[in-house]
Parts: sequence; C-alpha cells; structure tokens
Amino acid sequence: MLLAMQKMAHSIRSMVGQVITATSQLTGAAHEIAVVTKQTAVNLEIQKDDLNLASVALSVLLLLI
Repeated sequence: MLLAMQKMAHSIRSMVGQVITATSQLTGAAHEIAVVTKQTAVNLEIQKDDLNLASVALSVLLLLI
C-alpha cells in the first residue's frame, strides 16, 4: 500500500511539473502573439496612411489634368 501511494505521489509530482512546463510555454507563446499583433496593427496603420497619401496625390493629379 505504501509503495502504491509513493508511486501515485511521484506520478502527481511529474504531472504537476509537466503542467508547469506547458503553462510556461503557453505564456511565452501568448507573449509572442501579443508582440506580433501589436506590430501588425502598427504596420496596418502605416499602410493606411500611405494609401491615404496616394489617394490624395492621385486626386491632385486628376485635378491638374
């Protein structure tokens, strides 16, 4: 009985260790996703500004023709 309890305790400790490792990996992945998402938003804003500028330039060009 004692041996079975020791094996069960070891198994639980092992599972807890695996959960801790997985949680740490997920935290790192979530951080990476957040960084990429923020950079994507910045890049999209830059593209929007560039498109607006191009639109204004084309409008002025059409007025001059």
